[in-house]
Amino acid sequence: MRIVKGQEVTLVPLTRKGKNRIHEHGERWRVEGIRNRVGFSLRPGPWVLVVAVNDPNLFEGQPTFRWVRELDDENFEIDTTSAGSQAA
Repeated sequence: MRIVKGQEVTLVPLTRKGKNRIHEHGERWRVEGIRNRVGFSLRPGPWVLVVAVNDPNLFEGQPTFRWVRELDDENFEIDTTSAGSQAA
C-alpha cells in the first residue's frame, strides 16, 4: 500500500531504540510528509516524516516528529494495515 500525507500508521519497533521511542510517544503516528532525500542520511528514500498522534509526553504543545525510512528502516517498520483513517 502506498503511504500518503495525512494517513495514520503504526510504527512497529525492530530494535531496543525503537521500543523505547514507542514506549515514550506511542505507536500511532500521522504522516506529515514524504521525501526521497534527507539531510542527515545518505541512505536513499523514500523517507516518511511522522508525528505522534497521542503522545503521552507532549510538552507544551510541541508534537514529536521523526523520520522513518519507508523500507528497511533500522528501528521501525511502518504498518499501514492496522492504522486508522486514510488521508482525506
